[in-house]
Amino acid sequence: MDVGALLRFHEWTEAAGLSGLSATAGAIPFGDGVANLLKFAFGMDGAAADRRVTMEGAAGLPRFSIGMEDGAARLRVEYLMRDGSGLRYTPMRSESLEAGSFMPMGGTETVETLAGGWLRVVRSERLEVERCFGVVEVSLP
Repeated sequence: MDVGALLRFHEWTEAAGLSGLSATAGAIPFGDGVANLLKFAFGMDGAAADRRVTMEGAAGLPRFSIGMEDGAARLRVEYLMRDGSGLRYTPMRSESLEAGSFMPMGGTETVETLAGGWLRVVRSERLEVERCFGVVEVSLP
């Protein structure tokens, strides 16, 4: 287990004024549908309901899009990642939303260093279907 990742998460929950059950990684203390670990992982305010800050800013949930590139459809995801946090970020996709259907994305990945200990990650994968669903799974190792 990466003790450093857990310590940084606990420091963040304490700074946000969360305690007890509200401070656990899976807690959703503001009823906004976003767990504490996701708020921590993507730089959102842990002391308030999620305001869906865009990726152009310093925080925000992952953004998926489908577009054409070199004559082929591609699934693209862009997300922020805490540099050196010890968290695991795994972009995944599914064609059906059925249980167990999400698989890690392949394709190419670019990483850009941002200020304040953040990285911007962009992953792009060729798409063989008309539609799909995406998530970025975040976990404490």
